[in-house]
Amino acid sequence: MDILPAIFIPVIRNYCVYITFIGDLIITIILGYTGLKFDQINEYLKKLSEDNKRRVNLTWKHSTLRSYKSRFPKASRNKCNKMWIVMHLHSELCKISRKMDSIFGTQMTLEMGCYFTYIATASKEFFRLTYNKNYINNSMLYTLSH
Repeated sequence: MDILPAIFIPVIRNYCVYITFIGDLIITIILGYTGLKFDQINEYLKKLSEDNKRRVNLTWKHSTLRSYKSRFPKASRNKCNKMWIVMHLHSELCKISRKMDSIFGTQMTLEMGCYFTYIATASKEFFRLTYNKNYINNSMLYTLSH
């Protein structure tokens, strides 16, 4: 019977810390996912623009043989449509990230301040325990030797 309070009292006492930590993990996962999508879209845009530059350079080199439209009629329209879709997707992701920053920005700042305070307090307590232990050991040795 004494084991149940020993298990549940620390859990109840630290409930707010656990909930805050879980909330931080969820926010971090959401922000990481958004960042991953930004990276994927940027890579795709780079690839499309490089393909487009290569085609333009190829067309300029061989402009006497064929025109650009007759050489790549469907491919250029398809690439252009893809480019516009990806650009609009990128702008929507920018809007979402701005909204997420306005929602979670203050909360994350305050929580990081609390975490730094917690780390500083824990470091102070660790230093004090170490210092007191060494001081007591040294003073006992000094007293025993004299």
